[in-house]
Amino acid sequence: MNDKSFFYSMPELPEVEMYKRYIDKHALHQKIKSAIVRNTKILQGSNKKQIESVITDDCITKTKRIGKYLFLYLSNNKFLVFHFGMTGKVHYFKNPQDEPKHSRFLIQFTNASYLSYDCQRLFGFIRLIENLGTYTSSINLASDALSISKKEFLNNIKNRTGKIKSILMNQHIISGIGNIYADEICFQNKIHPAQPINQLSNHQIEAVFKSISTVLTTAIDAHADFSKYPDTFIIPHRKKHGLCPINKKHKLKTMKIDGRTTYYCPIHQKIKGIK
Repeated sequence: MNDKSFFYSMPELPEVEMYKRYIDKHALHQKIKSAIVRNTKILQGSNKKQIESVITDDCITKTKRIGKYLFLYLSNNKFLVFHFGMTGKVHYFKNPQDEPKHSRFLIQFTNASYLSYDCQRLFGFIRLIENLGTYTSSINLASDALSISKKEFLNNIKNRTGKIKSILMNQHIISGIGNIYADEICFQNKIHPAQPINQLSNHQIEAVFKSISTVLTTAIDAHADFSKYPDTFIIPHRKKHGLCPINKKHKLKTMKIDGRTTYYCPIHQKIKGIK
């Protein structure tokens, strides 16, 4: 992946994993000269003065991703939380003139390089926290989709009756899956995204669980570049007049689930009462 190729899709687990690797490659162990909050709307639970002063003269020692959250470990034993919302991204650069148009938070390193948190629509946020475990517990963040055990997953969905896509996107059940990859997981299992989860067989549930890892790992291996996804994926076809990758004679349909535009094949993903 080049440094700009993944800055276009709504960040879900694969995209945030790319951001993690990007920061790991460019910004670790560099002393921070200054931190500037460009827009206070992206701050959550921290004020501008606090976050700028705490980060200055510190450095990022490592990163950790849990679902769509990215945690930057600071050498002062605090953590910087990045959540990217719908349009968030990161950008590392050396020329001040290259600062992104929608830069909301800027770190300048002593080696004259910069790391920008860019978020056009201001739905993402940055937060300074003291303890990672305490924070994830406070927001009831489920285990990451690539590390959750089958036992935990089955326990989390026990007695649930919601639509399968809604369940997959619920960050209290499994962390990291959003609109796009939920569609993909449903498509790969030929399950209608509005199918109530309690109407799925045990075999279907197990297949869904296995495909979560397969779909997300495939996306990461492709560097979250849609053009490199397998021909069997629905994601590259999620557009107006998109065709089913199984049989290109069939047009994809859309519907709203939890307010999100959902793509599915009406031929290969059937549900009683929905056409």
